[in-house]
Amino acid sequence: MRFQLRAATIALTMTLIATPVYGQERGKTSPESDLKTLHRLIKPVTGEARWAEVPWMPSANIWAARKKAVEEGRPLLIWYMAGEPLGVC
Repeated sequence: MRFQLRAATIALTMTLIATPVYGQERGKTSPESDLKTLHRLIKPVTGEARWAEVPWMPSANIWAARKKAVEEGRPLLIWYMAGEPLGVC
């Protein structure tokens, strides 16, 4: 049992030492350029976040929101909850 544990530890260590980390070839790119590329890839583009373009009304004046919804012939969405929308960690 002890021999197997020692052999497994040595094999794992050699694997970790010998295997190059994917995407980390030395001298090709700097971390700053990688960060800029990542930022460019994940930054929302125009039209991607349509919810941010909605003229949201504050919840303090629900009556004004109701009047506006009636005037425009649109539904009124009221979202009420206690706590975080994604739950508690």
